[in-house]
Amino acid sequence: MSLVLAALRRAAQWHRPLMLMVASMLLLLVVSAAGLALDGRMPFGNPVWLKLLKLAVSLAVYGTTLAWMLSLPTGSGGGPPGRPPSPPSPGPPPPPSSRPASRPVTGHRPAPAGVRAGGAAAGRSGGARRRRAFPSKCSSHRRDRCFDQPQREL
Repeated sequence: MSLVLAALRRAAQWHRPLMLMVASMLLLLVVSAAGLALDGRMPFGNPVWLKLLKLAVSLAVYGTTLAWMLSLPTGSGGGPPGRPPSPPSPGPPPPPSSRPASRPVTGHRPAPAGVRAGGAAAGRSGGARRRRAFPSKCSSHRRDRCFDQPQREL
C-alpha cells in the first residue's frame, strides 16, 4: 500500500493541469462504470454508458502518459537522468574534394556558327548528343504551338 501511495505522490508532482484532467477522467470512469452496471438500456445493441467509459479510459491513459513525458528532464544528453551525455563524434570533418565542382546544366546555349549543337565544339568531347525535349521543325519548344508556322484550323 505504501508503494502505491508513494507512486501517487510522485505522479501528483507531474504536470498539474494534466493530472487534474486525469483525476476528472477517473471520476468519469467511476460514474460511467456505475451507469453501465445499473442502466440496462441498449440502443443499437450497445450499452449506453460504454462509449463514455471508453472515452474516460483513453483520456486518462493519454493524460497520464503526457504528464509523465513532460516531467522527464530535457537536455543535450537525451538519456535517463544520472547518465552523462554522449561524447561528440570523433575526428574532424573530411576535407573538401579536390576535383572541381560540376557545372549544372541550365538550359540551351547557342552553338557556334556552322557547328551542330552537341558536338565537340559545343563543349562536349564526343559521345552522347543532347536531344531536344520536343522535337519539331520550328524554333519554339512548346508542344502545342509553333510560332514560325501559321496555325491550322481544327
